[in-house]
This record gives sequence, structure tokens and C-alpha cells, in this order.
Amino acid sequence: MSKFLIIGLGNTGEKYEKTYHNVGSLAIDHLAQKLSLTPKILKIPIRWNFRKITSTIFSSEELILAKPSCYMNESGTVVAPLLKHYSVPPDHLVVVHDDSDIILGNFKLKFGGSSGGHRGIESIIQTTGTQDFWHLKIGIRPEESESPIRLKAERLVLQHIGEEKQTILDQAIDNALDSLLQELKTQNSKPKTTT
Repeated sequence: MSKFLIIGLGNTGEKYEKTYHNVGSLAIDHLAQKLSLTPKILKIPIRWNFRKITSTIFSSEELILAKPSCYMNESGTVVAPLLKHYSVPPDHLVVVHDDSDIILGNFKLKFGGSSGGHRGIESIIQTTGTQDFWHLKIGIRPEESESPIRLKAERLVLQHIGEEKQTILDQAIDNALDSLLQELKTQNSKPKTTT
């Protein structure tokens, strides 16, 4: 089975911990638990010279899960070296992140495409030089009936997640991860083509 690198985006620091911007990081915890994986210590080659490196790595034979411990707009500085270190091609990269255009409780799995203004994705595209990777987008936008005033994404992502919303979010994350795992199985079962 081919190897996939799954990155959960978030923001470092206690004040961001329970905010919507940390949905990707939260999803990695869910996935590690779902797969019964325990954290591994990542030995960093000195030549990487990271200021901020991944705080948590989980791995199995097929999957490497990582939570960067940098700010969102620095995500690419972690992702690009991890791809190289684990010899994972960009089309086997999965980035899990919040999406302020998708209603809370929903998700979208897609391959390729622009950043849509997401700073973490912008950073990854810039450092890897490609848009050809998987996005697992977790919705964070409240229903219009709950919030008649549409908050700008910059404000929405930093909102604290209340208990009721956390329950909805947890279910959405689990559904999204089930969909992702099914897709990865499908990808691995496709015959390899040669040119």
C-alpha cells in the first residue's frame, strides 16, 4: 500500500486551542484514536533548521499523521520537508483544515484546487510548488438562521467552540475521516499506469 502524509492544520498557542482554526489539528487526534496509533518521536535532520517543527507524529505502515506546531501561515515550512523526509509525493498529501464557506456539520474532500484564501493552504502551495494534493475541508460556518450577520472568515476562525457546536463538529470530523479513509483505500486499489 502506498504511503500518505496527512497534515492537520492549526495555530500554535493556548489561546487558539479551542477555536475553529484548530479543526485540522483536532481531526488528527480523532484519526489517531480511530486507528489506535500512538505518537512517535520524529528525528529531525539538523539541515532542516526549523524554528517550529511538528509537535506530534503518528504513523502506521500506510499513513503518517502530523500536527504542525507553527502558525497557520507558516504551514508550508513544515509540510514540504516532511514530504521529502518520508518520500511522499505531493499527490499523496492530505491537508485537513477549516473552511468558512462550508456550513458547520458538513465537510468536503477534494483533490487539487486553489487556496480559496486559506493562509495555511497558500503557504503549502507556495513551498511545495503545486496545488495537486488532497484537501479535507471541515465546515465551520454557522447556519444563516443562527447568525444573520455573516462574519468575515478572519473573525469566524478565531471564535471559541462552545459545547453544543463541539458535538456537531466532532461528528462532522468523524464522518469526514471515514470518507477520507475510504477514498485512500480506493486510491491504493487503482492499478498503476506506466508511460
